[in-house]
Amino acid sequence: MPRIALIIVTYNSEKFLPELLLSLKKMKQPEGWVQIIIVDNASSDGTVAYLTAANRDQVYGQGIALPVQIVSQTQNLGFSVAVNAGIRSSHDAEYIALLNPDTVVTEDWLTELVQALDTDNTIASAQPLLLYNQNRGVINSSGNAIHFLGFGFTFGNGTKLTTNNLQLKTDIAYASGAAVLYRKKYLEEIALFDEDLFMYHDDLDVGWKFILRGYINVLVPTSIVYHHYEFSRSIQKYYWMERNRLMILFTHYRYRTLLLILPALFVLELGLTLFSIIRGFFMSRLRAYMWLFQHSALILRKHRTLQQLRAVGDHVIMGKFTGIISHQEISNPVLEWVMKPLFSLYLTVIKSLIPW
Repeated sequence: MPRIALIIVTYNSEKFLPELLLSLKKMKQPEGWVQIIIVDNASSDGTVAYLTAANRDQVYGQGIALPVQIVSQTQNLGFSVAVNAGIRSSHDAEYIALLNPDTVVTEDWLTELVQALDTDNTIASAQPLLLYNQNRGVINSSGNAIHFLGFGFTFGNGTKLTTNNLQLKTDIAYASGAAVLYRKKYLEEIALFDEDLFMYHDDLDVGWKFILRGYINVLVPTSIVYHHYEFSRSIQKYYWMERNRLMILFTHYRYRTLLLILPALFVLELGLTLFSIIRGFFMSRLRAYMWLFQHSALILRKHRTLQQLRAVGDHVIMGKFTGIISHQEISNPVLEWVMKPLFSLYLTVIKSLIPW
């Protein structure tokens, strides 16, 4: 049986697949066989046809076969549903690896991540250093951070790669779903990926739940993956990100903690509402609020379930979080000179007020 199940979720990804699959052929195999599972979310381009032909004719790489199990979804039910379908197809694998289809791996990327998890049972997830495939000297993510009001962001995005970046593995808030290795039994403890999220914040949700369980997430900078990342300002993305951010906030914190962050959250939501009006995202924001209201019973059930899973208090959680958002594509003077110091100070104060 394979020790590692490598899952790639595709959606109209044909243009990226040749480079990714060739790099997978060149990677070193960790001890134990790697099972590659590609879950397609009802692509309308030639993704499935390309994968099927390549799998049959053994034309991956230089005419060398790369055995792949293809799971075709009949409709696009979101990233989390697709990942879970891949995990359920993985049989008795010890580890679950995820890769975006727009990534390119280095030879040692997976062996380095496996070594990290093999040597420390407290590690639930390990992320490689993500570099831009368009500019391989620039960092896309050196680990992901969580703002205490629910934002997830890539740390180090846009900074130049130096020898200082290639240090020993470090503790991070959560690992990017673009390239990550998970311990499967810990994923099963949290009931896999939350299928109500559809897309965005799914990896944040998993990382936060791991911390709630008392585990850690790490960056392994000796493992390197290239990512063809492009920032999107789409209205649809804004809806999912805001809806999911608030749902995670309301389900993951204790009620007492929610009361403490409420003033800061009110200020933030007011500011984001004004921003959405100016940028034309207001209706998406309103839709997110309406969904949360309409699904309040679901949110209460999720909160109850998560509190039963928790092994550590919110004082531990807050120690992993930040009050500053940095290294992002969107910035303005109000954010830089008012919101960052205000929220950073607020987090410092409430940390001292949370013994639970």
